[in-house]
Amino acid sequence: MDTPVPICFIHGVTTARFGFEPAWGSILDETLALNGFERPSAHGIQFVTVDYRDVFEQPPNDEGMPDRTDGTLTEEQRANLQSEYSVRQQAVLSAISEYLAVVPGPRLDTIPETQAEHAAELASLMWSPLRAQANAYSNDPKLREAIIRRVRAQLPKRGHIVIIAHSLGSVVALDLIPRLPRGVTVSLITIGSPLSIKSNWEHVEFSGQNFPADRMRMWVNVFDAIDPVTVGRGVSERFNEATDVQVSFASLAQLASTHASRYYLSLPVVGAAVAEAVFAGRSRPRDRVSAKMSQFGDGWNLQFLASAYATEIARTTESIKFAWRADFDAARHISAERIIETVRAHQHVLPPELHAIPTTTDLLDNAAALVNDVWDDEELVPLAIAMMMASPVQPFSFKIEPEQSLAALTNTLDRVRGTGSPERTSQEFATALTDALTEATSAILPVAQLFRASLDIAGATFLAASDVAPSDDSPHGLTGARQLAEVLRLVEPGGIIGGMVTLALGSNVGSALLTTNGSKNAALFVHLLSRLPIEQLEASLIGYMAVLAAQDRLGFEDSSDEIRAVFQSVLVDVSNERNAHEQINSLGKAEWAKKHDLVERALKWVDKKFPPAMVDVVRHALTRKSEMTAPDIKAIEARIKSDLRRALRPDTGGTGELD
Repeated sequence: MDTPVPICFIHGVTTARFGFEPAWGSILDETLALNGFERPSAHGIQFVTVDYRDVFEQPPNDEGMPDRTDGTLTEEQRANLQSEYSVRQQAVLSAISEYLAVVPGPRLDTIPETQAEHAAELASLMWSPLRAQANAYSNDPKLREAIIRRVRAQLPKRGHIVIIAHSLGSVVALDLIPRLPRGVTVSLITIGSPLSIKSNWEHVEFSGQNFPADRMRMWVNVFDAIDPVTVGRGVSERFNEATDVQVSFASLAQLASTHASRYYLSLPVVGAAVAEAVFAGRSRPRDRVSAKMSQFGDGWNLQFLASAYATEIARTTESIKFAWRADFDAARHISAERIIETVRAHQHVLPPELHAIPTTTDLLDNAAALVNDVWDDEELVPLAIAMMMASPVQPFSFKIEPEQSLAALTNTLDRVRGTGSPERTSQEFATALTDALTEATSAILPVAQLFRASLDIAGATFLAASDVAPSDDSPHGLTGARQLAEVLRLVEPGGIIGGMVTLALGSNVGSALLTTNGSKNAALFVHLLSRLPIEQLEASLIGYMAVLAAQDRLGFEDSSDEIRAVFQSVLVDVSNERNAHEQINSLGKAEWAKKHDLVERALKWVDKKFPPAMVDVVRHALTRKSEMTAPDIKAIEARIKSDLRRALRPDTGGTGELD
């Protein structure tokens, strides 16, 4: 392996039982071995015991606090470093996730926040040295300076180090790390930290703009639910750079032992965090070798498409928005990592063709190449509409301006469309889709705005309860994508995949919902749609309408018959429910009335833009005759005359005249 990474232990208070643990290295070495990791000692890794016990016993000198060494970062550098740090934190969390569990039994975090400080003071009376030394460190600047200097002198002066800091040692670590030599980087694991208590962190400058982003690689904080020193609380409420891990393998009978460093060092999750910090993933028990690209099943195609769009969002970000891009890139990495981990954990419920799982590199950098020439332009319409309506980095949300969305969509289409000679450029294609979405949104909402996120939840709802078998005309890999979307719902409700599949079902294969064999599925689909919260219903209707508008603008065969039939069925369902609420004067009647108006508005838009065939017009008029207005009647008459003229054209044997 590379140069061994030293592991350094910063103890808490000076008592052997609760702070200084001379055998800590052996305990940790055994913990890793027992949980399937390689022993650090087998790789020549040095265990550095940091000892500052004597400082409490002698008067501190006046040397002063060492200067911070991290103040030379520009705003852009800091933003990029913090973004990279967020990505690493997510990778660490994924690596230790199998050691996380629901915390059983009693817990102290039910104590109200306002009383936590007093509870900590009361608990510390059991072990007076804890509170006495903690108070001295927090309240005596000279003592604090002396301890920092003593600890700093014992740590390596260059390279990467792992610091395990227990109890008071965690407070020391946060004061120390920004003052380490510039060539030192740190992976921090805090155990039994009292940093959730305000009096312990008031003097600490380690968050926000004061976070030493140039040297921090990770920070995992492990605390027991009944550890009196932590009051059953983590530190991430105060320091959002930390990832909290709550454990509780002790009972109330073992209360006196839950703060001991020996206890924390023996926990599997601590061993996993140390292994991740030391071996950078090379010593995980599970084999994480990814599959070859050629082995990916078609069900991954929609995820690759979504990832390709997210990549283009990042690439088209203006250079002056470096902070926004840094955050967005972090979200892309975290989202990709979560997708892979979730699918891996639920691989047993997926068909064999989806068992080959891509790597983060595949999702972040190679996605477009993996789906080049998979869909034709007509199949891409509902998929692209769904992408524009959903967050490309779920479960995170970012405001994406229409101009950037258009540029990213253009680039995505350029990369995934076939190599033939399309009738229109990707710029023209993307513009038509964007304008169609604006047109549909304007028809439903008072102010045109691109809807995001709500469509995802609606998509998941349909996928969860419908069992519609896509027809041969459906987008490639739709069946597999539906199964994959169901798994991804565990971490991101609905997700962009759910949105794409839902719009594809409703437009490309909507007729499958309305056949005799699919009538049961159709009823369920309609029932779910009508019962969505009103904002999600709006988003879903807008999505379907945008698909129709795009098909019209691009000269494609439209899906108006299928979508009209769905809208009509939803209107009937909503009308029945509205009437039921009105008859019993339910508080929900107002919402159902709004839904009725919303669906009717969408249906009128479809009828106006895509007039149905003459027979459908008459049938539609008969079912709604009580609601017909003079303009409606004139429109029906005009359509009937138009259809008759078409039927009587001279080239078909007619006279071209109406009697």
